[in-house]
Amino acid sequence: MTSPDTAMKVRRPHRYRLADDGRTAVPVEDLMEWACWVETASTTLALNSIGRYRIETSFLTVDFNLSHEGPPILWETVVFVDGGQSTEFGGGRYTNADEAMAGHLDAVGRVLVAARLAGEYTQ
Repeated sequence: MTSPDTAMKVRRPHRYRLADDGRTAVPVEDLMEWACWVETASTTLALNSIGRYRIETSFLTVDFNLSHEGPPILWETVVFVDGGQSTEFGGGRYTNADEAMAGHLDAVGRVLVAARLAGEYTQ
């Protein structure tokens, strides 16, 4: 009999694609099926440009939850300034499209405040 301490963890899927709704992650075991989907898919959930800033939230296609504790992390928000990634405005990784969209809107708000304070955005 195998004890819980020595039992192997059940392997969960590592690769994902989006369902037709563009928001639901679907596990993909077959590497070629996944590669073909990634090659042609649009993985951007939201994209905003504010002056020299670009805020992008995308589906990652692979699970970034390296601990395998909890749900897969499949979405990411990144803020770019002058073409390079910025850590000043946070961003983040998320487990579902709703969390990712909320994180995107939060990042947009932070960038708007910074751009207005710097006199770079006046609308």
